[in-house]
Amino acid sequence: MNSPPGFPPNFHDIFVACWRAANRAAYSVLRNRELAENVAAEACFRILIADPPKWAWSQPENLPRYVAWKAKKLALDELRKIRVRGEEDIQDLAVAAPAEDPDRQTDQRHAVWDCVDQLDPESRKIVILLVVEGFKLRELAETMDATISRIAARKYKALAALRDCIGRVQAVGAP
Repeated sequence: MNSPPGFPPNFHDIFVACWRAANRAAYSVLRNRELAENVAAEACFRILIADPPKWAWSQPENLPRYVAWKAKKLALDELRKIRVRGEEDIQDLAVAAPAEDPDRQTDQRHAVWDCVDQLDPESRKIVILLVVEGFKLRELAETMDATISRIAARKYKALAALRDCIGRVQAVGAP
């Protein structure tokens, strides 16, 4: 396969190695194939096409490791951008109400959302990312720049506070 002008003759092989390394690194953080491929493409483009480091073509054996590192940083940035998308994401936290009573189910969703809003910002973020977005403790620890044990402790406290709040709401709102 021919290399583009201005690139080394083995550019295709270098690009494939970098793509694989970037894709693995991004997937290890994101656990979503489509997002990982987008991040890997961005990392490869940024490093190999748009702005290759000065040493890139003199030391091509180091490029896959460097691209993987960049992909991991981009994947972590992507995780930091995740925000609560709205009330529909919280519906799984609500206590299931009978299907024939949609008003009660809506009230419970609002009650859960209100309880989540009462949590401190760090606890709220942990609950949403773990429960709603399905993050693993390790992924959340990397995202929040904290240890896994700290995230586990915060998760326990946040879920306990959420359960207490929901229990108080149910006790007050019980017929």
